[in-house]
Amino acid sequence: MKIDPFPGTLTKQPLRHNSIGYVLTDEQRAWLCKWFPEEENSRLMKASGMSHSTVHRFAREFGLTKSPKG
Repeated sequence: MKIDPFPGTLTKQPLRHNSIGYVLTDEQRAWLCKWFPEEENSRLMKASGMSHSTVHRFAREFGLTKSPKG
């Protein structure tokens, strides 16, 4: 299955504890919520430009889990 293009570009912004990290727009969050359960992380990383740890950070933050076949 072909993944929809990632909407926009990733933007870094200040986070808590004086660190800087990626912050997703509403469209980017919806994209990740749609594709995370079914797609391999490597495909999500390639499509979005996020690292493995960033994909997992957002998945935890949004309460996402993989489907049994994902």
